[in-house]
Amino acid sequence: NRILNNVNIVVNNLILKFVEDDIVLSVNVKSAELYSVNSNWMRDFVDLAVPDLALRRVIDFSDLTICLDRRNASGKIETYQDPLLYRCPVTCRIHSQYDGLYSKYPTTTKINFLCEKLDLSLTDTQVPMFFRLLELCIAIYYGTLKLPDPTGSEASEVNFALNPQLESSVDPPIMGQ
Repeated sequence: NRILNNVNIVVNNLILKFVEDDIVLSVNVKSAELYSVNSNWMRDFVDLAVPDLALRRVIDFSDLTICLDRRNASGKIETYQDPLLYRCPVTCRIHSQYDGLYSKYPTTTKINFLCEKLDLSLTDTQVPMFFRLLELCIAIYYGTLKLPDPTGSEASEVNFALNPQLESSVDPPIMGQ
């Protein structure tokens, strides 16, 4: 476990794309680095020890750019929109608390994001696409995402939730059509 607790991971030139109907969401990162830190959030070799049964990690993203574009029926983007977020440095702090020295999984995990300067912009074309993505995220969270049935009949409802702690009495928000 000492080795796993102190693994450093560096990823350069990461590009993630998500395509939903006519929406193309792309996330570009020049570099991302994951490393272990001490209780003062300084890079360090750490080990899970009593009394502080917590592991802390930091992910530094340099030049994070998020783009939201519309594609046409043939799948091509005719006009690229301004990025939602352009070349922004972001630090993500992850604090995992454990019950015991030999616990396999943390009991709680807290994630905090730090961004010294955030220039976020949405164009008129991006606003409806942004809200459609937001509705999609909420539907996934509540487990009400409708997927096409592979047999070709009506859309079926997915019966899973990303948040298993939600009780069945919680009603998902009503989304506009």
